[in-house]
Amino acid sequence: MPKQEHYRTLVLRSAVAVDDTPIVLTGAAGALAVATAATELIPNMTYIEVSFFGTVGGGTDADTNVSLYGWYQDSTPTTYMLGTWSMTLGTQVATTLPEGTAVTSGLYVDTLTADADYWGVVIRDSAPTNHIARLAFDLRGLRYLYAEFTNVEVETNEMNSVGALYRVY
Repeated sequence: MPKQEHYRTLVLRSAVAVDDTPIVLTGAAGALAVATAATELIPNMTYIEVSFFGTVGGGTDADTNVSLYGWYQDSTPTTYMLGTWSMTLGTQVATTLPEGTAVTSGLYVDTLTADADYWGVVIRDSAPTNHIARLAFDLRGLRYLYAEFTNVEVETNEMNSVGALYRVY
């Protein structure tokens, strides 16, 4: 029986080693096009969970920030900011991405804190307990999703080579 895409964990972004250039939400630039790194989601799915991983640039409890953006279509795109979250690595090891890419010294995020939530996102399993913390939300018809990372640095207590995984239902 072939694998069903909506039952698999897929890569949203990986190996982000430096801060992303922020998406501009004001003026024409905010609505020009879907971000080139945005992921087209599996059609007709209604719910998503997003988890994060990274490597630490020395020390422990590395932290960084993520903002999620979504688009309904690519022909007349309007950008929706879903929210921003601070996140901290736990100690659960991430060794291989779903498509088989090895992760060197990878750890999953175990703590997510909402800085701003505009979409009704639920944070699951977020506590420094070394579980894999996830953001869960209704897609409301979104077709594309993009994770923008900031505070990505190669130094003590900062995440580097960060990424995001997702699963749709």
